Amino acid sequence: MNKVAENDIEKTKVEMVNEVKFRVEDLWKKRDQGAIELGFALLELTDSIDDGDSGKTWLKLCDSISFADYCRKLGMINRVEYKYRNAAINIKENRPDFVDGYKLVDDIDYLPGYSLLTRVEENKKELKKIDGAWENIIDMLYEKKEPRYNIEVIITDYLTKEPARTSSKIIKKVDLEKSDSQTVLIEIRRVLLLKLPDTIDKDDFDEKFNELAELFGVSLELAA
Repeated sequence: MNKVAENDIEKTKVEMVNEVKFRVEDLWKKRDQGAIELGFALLELTDSIDDGDSGKTWLKLCDSISFADYCRKLGMINRVEYKYRNAAINIKENRPDFVDGYKLVDDIDYLPGYSLLTRVEENKKELKKIDGAWENIIDMLYEKKEPRYNIEVIITDYLTKEPARTSSKIIKKVDLEKSDSQTVLIEIRRVLLLKLPDTIDKDDFDEKFNELAELFGVSLELAA
């Protein structure tokens, strides 16, 4: 390929990335009303750059060393950019009829909140190890339109009570004294959620529980 053709391709890519960057930055300013739309813009930006979450292309086209670095420069904190993007990934994979390219269609009658979508997506790998768990959660999320509390409890029950089959072992129940810190914290959180007073906001609880988990060197990636 000659140099002129290469320059034309690179120019097209630069224009495309700049266009998506503009949309990301515009939606970030309106994030309270468009967290999921912002998530789709972030997903499109990542796919457009096509260099993972870090690499030379991020530095070249976004003046940032990584996806996280770019988002921090916009003012995003506590890894919220991953939560937005995970919510978009969940919708795109499980309800493609809700999406046109990287944008939500107009005639959606019900859409779960981004923090609940993130909670589900972040536990996809483990839930898929349990027979029928992932399919049940997706059905609760989009078809049955279960409230967040119900889905949270079911997810936690799956992760702490059901056998988690892996190539090396089967975990049948939680033994707090013999379990690692992450498993113990998940079980404690599950029990506390069952007793959470109505006067305590679920997101406030998760924020404080994140702080507790970090004292043990554990990142539970709870919805902020």
